[in-house]
Amino acid sequence: MCIRDRLISSERNSAFEEALKKLRETADVCFEGKDAENLAGEALFNLVNLLRLADIEPEAALNKFTEKFVEKAVQAEVRTRTEND
Repeated sequence: MCIRDRLISSERNSAFEEALKKLRETADVCFEGKDAENLAGEALFNLVNLLRLADIEPEAALNKFTEKFVEKAVQAEVRTRTEND
């Protein structure tokens, strides 16, 4: 592994650790109302940075997941309606 690859790997590991740290901090304070919005923004920023380092387009990933989520919600609604008829 060349120096550049090690630096990139190190940067990714650091970004991952920072994203996890901020997610944990956000989870700890979200229900307490202590600066939760600011921490949530910071956690999102760190997550987007991690995705960028992994060559993943955050908006595309979110859209893809949202489509799957909506599809499952619609299927659950149809099942519920079918069961109740």
